[in-house]
Amino acid sequence: MGLQVLQVVAQDLDTYADFAMTVIRRLPGIKFMQTTFTLKEVKSPTAWPLPRQR
Repeated sequence: MGLQVLQVVAQDLDTYADFAMTVIRRLPGIKFMQTTFTLKEVKSPTAWPLPRQR
């Protein structure tokens, strides 16, 4: 299987780190993970805001 991309929106870096380490890293088949952060919005997405889930 090829490279898969998952886009995650998080409230802050701590929230993302917690999600990445407790959810993504524990998924079956995850052999490595690379994270890229966007520092500046170029074009606003049309689907924001997402409902908060916990």
